[in-house]
Amino acid sequence: MPRKKMSEYPPEVAAKMRADISEGMRRVWRNRNSNGLGTRKNGALQLEVQKSISDSVKKRWEEGEYNNRENGMLGRFFSEHHNWQWGVRQYRDILTQFEERKCVICGRTEDESKIDAHHIDEDRKNYLLSNLVWTCVPCHYHVLHKVTTRTEGGARRVRLRRPFVSISKKFKFEYSHILPWHPGKCSQLHGHSGKLKVELKARLDCNDVVADFYDVGQVVKMSVIKELDHRFLNDYITNPTSEAMLFWIWHELEKAGLKGLNKLTFSETDSSSATISKADVLEAFGWDMLSDNWTLVEKVEDLDVVNEVMLEEEV
Repeated sequence: MPRKKMSEYPPEVAAKMRADISEGMRRVWRNRNSNGLGTRKNGALQLEVQKSISDSVKKRWEEGEYNNRENGMLGRFFSEHHNWQWGVRQYRDILTQFEERKCVICGRTEDESKIDAHHIDEDRKNYLLSNLVWTCVPCHYHVLHKVTTRTEGGARRVRLRRPFVSISKKFKFEYSHILPWHPGKCSQLHGHSGKLKVELKARLDCNDVVADFYDVGQVVKMSVIKELDHRFLNDYITNPTSEAMLFWIWHELEKAGLKGLNKLTFSETDSSSATISKADVLEAFGWDMLSDNWTLVEKVEDLDVVNEVMLEEEV
């Protein structure tokens, strides 16, 4: 007959059973002469174990096994290391390279207040520049997380975490391109009236807005529309399909400092469109340190390096 679960017993019986079990375990620990838990030791704290590990490392060092290593990792850093997380933990360093460490809300500097990076979508794994802003501790707490207002009677009222809201703005531009690999008419020089929809998502600020539509329009026009309107796209993008254009546009908006970027949709005709989201970009691109600079690159994995490291760990 299967043993009953503790929750199936009456509360007073279950409590007595738990007390008996606990007392039995304490009795085993107190009995140093028994063969139970009381005789177990932490191996890492035993002098003979520590000496054995030390002698082993010393021997391998003298034999030259560590000569080509840096920090014990064979000189493999960033994306060359098989456990690299593409900038998830380095987001502060990444943001420092591109933007002044200054609160975007009140303008305080590090001399005036502690400054830290804030994730706009509150996802700490989203390391994209469009998701990171510098904020001081007071603004992060009182503006982004709590908003204090006063009622008509003068009483203070604190609202917790404003809701997330998505906004979008549409743009149009004319362009031409060639797709040499295409089996149909697209292999010839031709043009389109492209339509771009830019979507941002963030919590409402104290003025109940996500971003000023005029400011969004200026950033998109100066960084994307001005570059592509009435242009031959093959001069900018190697393979200017609608899908490839989306990634190119996303990167340009990142560099231009557009914050809260959530989704892009591009249509080359009224009946066809392509869309990417921040999740799609995060899956395909990550940060790597190239020539002493953080660069957003397409994620790759060197299988030879991975296999070599795995073999070393097995040994």
